[in-house]
Amino acid sequence: MKIFCPIRKIWLESLPEERVRQNIIRCMISEWGYPPELISCEKELKELCGQKGASVPNRRLDIVAFYTQGSELRPLFVIECKADRMTKAALRQLVGYNYFINAPFIGIGTKDGLVCWQKNQEAVQEAPTYSLLTSLIK
Repeated sequence: MKIFCPIRKIWLESLPEERVRQNIIRCMISEWGYPPELISCEKELKELCGQKGASVPNRRLDIVAFYTQGSELRPLFVIECKADRMTKAALRQLVGYNYFINAPFIGIGTKDGLVCWQKNQEAVQEAPTYSLLTSLIK
């Protein structure tokens, strides 16, 4: 069975983690108001962090949403997707990625949903809509 990724515009094997990733992307676009052109999916960390030539791990990020500040594109929300459940190891992985990306929001998506945190703070209690997250950083 295949599943379509509207960001990469390709059909993919419908594996458990891919279903989680695509469900979150669907919610981001259709329910939470994220512009699809400001979402990146399965991009290499070194492509996104802007630290050309720096020592950056060779890893892929599941989902990164961006916002514009003036004419600059900045990371807003980094999401790590897991097929099953959230673990401390997954959270460490996400925080490690965000060390390079420096997004103000991070999240872990599982089959049970998405948990979002503002950097160095408590979990965001509302749905992490694009307008809510951008309003919290301005």
